[in-house]
Amino acid sequence: MRFSALSGVVHRSVYNHGLFRKLSKLNRNTWELKIRSLCSISRAGFEDYEKERATWNVTIPEKFNFVSDVMDVWALKEKDGVRDKSIPAFWYVSESGKELKWSFQELEQETKKVANVLQEKCDVKHGDNIVVMLPKIPEFWIVNLAAIRIGAVLTPFSMMLRTKDISYRFQTFKPVSIIAHESVVDTIDQVEVSYPNLKTKVVISESANRKKGWLNFHQLKDSVSADHKCADTRSDESSMVFFTSGTTGQPKMVEHSHSSYGLGHLTTGKHFLDLTSNCILWNLSDTGWAKTAYSGLFAPWLFGSCVFVHGMQRFSPFRTLQILDKNENELGPGEIGEISLRKRDGKIFGLFMGYKNEPEKTKKNLTENYFHTGDVGYYDNEGYFWFIGRNDDIINSAGYRIGPFEVESALMEHPAVVEVAVTSSPDKDRGEVVKAFIVLKEQPSSEEEKSRLIKELQDHTKRTTAPYKYPRKIEFLQELPKTVSGKIMRVELKEREWKKS
Repeated sequence: MRFSALSGVVHRSVYNHGLFRKLSKLNRNTWELKIRSLCSISRAGFEDYEKERATWNVTIPEKFNFVSDVMDVWALKEKDGVRDKSIPAFWYVSESGKELKWSFQELEQETKKVANVLQEKCDVKHGDNIVVMLPKIPEFWIVNLAAIRIGAVLTPFSMMLRTKDISYRFQTFKPVSIIAHESVVDTIDQVEVSYPNLKTKVVISESANRKKGWLNFHQLKDSVSADHKCADTRSDESSMVFFTSGTTGQPKMVEHSHSSYGLGHLTTGKHFLDLTSNCILWNLSDTGWAKTAYSGLFAPWLFGSCVFVHGMQRFSPFRTLQILDKNENELGPGEIGEISLRKRDGKIFGLFMGYKNEPEKTKKNLTENYFHTGDVGYYDNEGYFWFIGRNDDIINSAGYRIGPFEVESALMEHPAVVEVAVTSSPDKDRGEVVKAFIVLKEQPSSEEEKSRLIKELQDHTKRTTAPYKYPRKIEFLQELPKTVSGKIMRVELKEREWKKS
């Protein structure tokens, strides 16, 4: 198993033989690692499903705090020699390869200091709401634990959020303090104008320059003691809030208690991840998502495992992809061209050799420097690539290049539409125009109703996309032609349409 999944659990034997050090340096050579999920014998004692189902029971105490009742207990076990000290509790490798390792005892000291920062320097009280907006750096984990230690309610913000996203979450969650990375402070300052209720803003920065209105996290941490008494928290009181993705409306706040994650992920650690205190777990999830909480914090530390974090830089598609014109010139932001893969040393590892018995087609798609995908798209000023459609499917209407995908997506939003396929159709004035073939939920009862529905669909598309992309022609069909695998055959509809002319 390679480390391409959300979580990977490494045996102590791997760690001790130094193979994991190769992994931490992201060596892409073939690895033969003994991975927990390949073993048929459970280290956590999960051998009999029916027996486990019948006997599994978690007693929820009236009072519970994950840090004092779990983390600090592991620190004591470590001190007493019950837990092996050779495996860290937290292991971080930066993008440059710099390593940091903390034992459970060191985590206890770090989180106590940050707890004092929150209470003494940020005026955060038991039950207050706070936000953390950090990438994969150690401070994310100690702030999370410190918030639990003082009984604050924490929500993580993804580093990808923009001003409108942050503004909505501020107005909804109502935080009193935020701990953020230096790369997002300007964005947060823009939002703060409309949300004046933040008592304190704390920045984690490598620079000594002080940002106006922001407190320096490390300076604050250096100014407080490591003596702290953990808050007396109930099992059922609020501890964490996660925002949903908002696919069906505005994001909703999902609230968790001290026990719902702090004890609920006992089953994640035992039955799903099969963890023990000899394991090292690498969870690849972004810090803004709940997956980091349950597979990168609660589940592993419930079982005394090591949490491994690699602060990898965001993947840049420009290492592999380019947008090219027909002469293989690289295009700039917003310019539409063919999405192509750049070869390295004259090849692309894992790519097919060519089209068998079709040398001309192979030569066209596999040139000296690129693999031409046949997909048309562009990239924006932020480096995001946008797919428009297949080269053969692009509609060139009066000089406008229109991809069928966006038009189809717009039409599919209309409640009358079941399926749709968009192709080009010949036009004496524009060369070709957009035509939509649509399967309806109910057929129009009259020509008048048919005409009304066509106009309604056209107006809907104009509102949803750029007006020039709307289908000037619409034809209703009982069904669309499809391949044996269920893919719509636009090419058949296009050929049929052009043969009419």
